[in-house]
Amino acid sequence: MLNRVVNRKKPAPAAPPPHDPWKLRRERHWRLLYRGKDKKLHFHGQQPDEFVRMVVRKHKWFLVQPALPFIGSIALFLLVTAGALRLPQLGVLWVVVDGAAIMLMIVTGVWFLWRDFIVWWFNVDIITNKRLIRWSGFLSPSRKEYPTEKIQQIAVDARETLGEILLGYGDLHLYIVGGEIDMKQIPHPKEVRDEIEGITDDIKANKKPDPKPPVPADPEIAKVLADLGKQKEKPKPPDPDSKYPPLHKDRRIGPRRTFGGPLRIVCDVRYAYGESTVMYIQHSWFVLFQRMVLPVLALLLVLPLTVYVPSTSMLPRSFDTMWWGFFALVIVGLLVYLAIVYINYADDVYILTNRRIIDIERKLMFLYEDRMTVDYKNIRDIRVILPNALLTLLDIGNVYIETPGNSPDVVFRMVRHPLSIQDKINQIKGLKDQADKIEAENNRKKELHMWFGTVLTTQEQEQSQKTPTTSKGAPNVCKMDLFEAMEKADEQGLNIVVVGEEPVTSEYGQVVHQNPPPGTLIEVGGELQVWLGRRVTPADII
Repeated sequence: MLNRVVNRKKPAPAAPPPHDPWKLRRERHWRLLYRGKDKKLHFHGQQPDEFVRMVVRKHKWFLVQPALPFIGSIALFLLVTAGALRLPQLGVLWVVVDGAAIMLMIVTGVWFLWRDFIVWWFNVDIITNKRLIRWSGFLSPSRKEYPTEKIQQIAVDARETLGEILLGYGDLHLYIVGGEIDMKQIPHPKEVRDEIEGITDDIKANKKPDPKPPVPADPEIAKVLADLGKQKEKPKPPDPDSKYPPLHKDRRIGPRRTFGGPLRIVCDVRYAYGESTVMYIQHSWFVLFQRMVLPVLALLLVLPLTVYVPSTSMLPRSFDTMWWGFFALVIVGLLVYLAIVYINYADDVYILTNRRIIDIERKLMFLYEDRMTVDYKNIRDIRVILPNALLTLLDIGNVYIETPGNSPDVVFRMVRHPLSIQDKINQIKGLKDQADKIEAENNRKKELHMWFGTVLTTQEQEQSQKTPTTSKGAPNVCKMDLFEAMEKADEQGLNIVVVGEEPVTSEYGQVVHQNPPPGTLIEVGGELQVWLGRRVTPADII
């Protein structure tokens, strides 16, 4: 039998199912970043038009300290190996010691790799052209995303330590709408700042402006819509920081007022985005008077003694130099004490911001600072006490700001105009709520203005398209005499009809009113009703 070979066509392979962008899939957390065929970095969850601009981790210097045991074990292994080569006669002992050194090196290396290096590797910030992704953790990873367009301001902490200056690391603080992001101990923070600022600038440049609402052809309707859509201004608290020079660009947002007198120490308070200073409050001058009255009296007593005692002393003249030196030390000590008292008085400041109250108390200018804060939403009650009749006459007292629970209360001690301060705190508390209401109202006005403007202009366009030749807009004939009005209306194919007269004090015989108003569509050949002006008669006055 002849074997016949039958050529059978293989079935075509089934087409792969279309890609479903909404299908959930398993992510490989251990592979955060990888290089694609285009030799660029990619990550899982990357959008089609998104690309990586920068990858930021903690500075590598912070791996050195946890790696010291591993480095020490390597050094020990090298020493043991060198000893084995120098003294080969201790063969068995070197084998045991060498094996122990190898085990120690393996244990410390695995410990460093697991405990520190993996943590450093997986705690990463990925900056793309659209967002900032903060990834942390290996076995229990977490991820947060922040759109780049929400970043409002960036600050770099000034380098203060020798390590920050030599190694080039620092902290970066990003102010976003409703919060703050801290990127600590990262390499070259200014370069990261410039990169993020470049991304935000590109987004703002490419962002389309908000569309303007259409304007109807009828000027009166357009004016009514413009009046209805007019935005209200938000209440703005005072800005006491405007009289102080601005902080350095690399500093975080905070109060501009400095401390320490001529030392000009910048306050360590950090503001959140949108927070600003409303008022600085200090102790009354009466407190300064109480603290300085005795030193000033002592100084006034010592000054005449400086001249009187050496001249009347029965001691030899060789002791005059000692007296002069003693009194000079006393005078200098009193002056230094007075300067320190004044600076401490000036540095005890209460700051009212638009979000919270901050109590700052400094000791010896820069050696110690005590700070207490309380948010306005946590204030339970505000009490004012004027201790005695004299302080009541001077309008000096204490303001007690009570907080709920075990939270410490804030006390403004010995301040001027305490009742007015109480009113201002209550007023600031209500400013934010008032501003939020105005913003919501302005947003509604924008939506309504856009909606009504679109509807009215669409109706006008449809009406003009349906009757392009049979309808004309009513001309404005007000303040024209009758003949001019008739010529103007005749150009539009309309007829003037005088309905009546109205008493006026001037411009007699001219059109005072017209119906319909200017701009209204009228069929060709239609009537335009007008009212003419006439002189005022005694009957009109009666």
